Amino acid sequence: MRPFSLNILKRPPEIPVKDEWRDLLVKDKTPPESFEITVNQDPSIFDNQYFISFFTADKESGIDRYEIQEGTEPYIVGNSPYLLKNQKLGKIVRVKAVDKSGNERSAELVTAYPPRFYQTIWFWMAIILAVIIILVFVKIKAAKNKSNRQ
Repeated sequence: MRPFSLNILKRPPEIPVKDEWRDLLVKDKTPPESFEITVNQDPSIFDNQYFISFFTADKESGIDRYEIQEGTEPYIVGNSPYLLKNQKLGKIVRVKAVDKSGNERSAELVTAYPPRFYQTIWFWMAIILAVIIILVFVKIKAAKNKSNRQ
């Protein structure tokens, strides 16, 4: 352990006192900037479970907190990234950014189930390609049979 000394000096005039800070907060009537919520899944974060990410700024008084709501559950204070409690997805997620003056900005996202294999374009492209190949094969076979009869 080392000896510690602290010298307390007079406050410099450019640093506002608490009343001036209060005046700045009262003057702030602008909500935080708009923002988006994204749903993510990553093996290195939250053990590959679904989570949301979000961020915004407030140029006047600064962001005080974020409040998150999943479906009809009550809002809870949280940060980004935020692990979703409902890992099945399919619910509306709302995030409220509250600045230090109490102004709010909300964003909303309807989480969707990940597409099933039959809902992807690659699945349907493979089906169409297989049907085309079968039709071409049948047409060639029919043409061969026709030429063999003649």
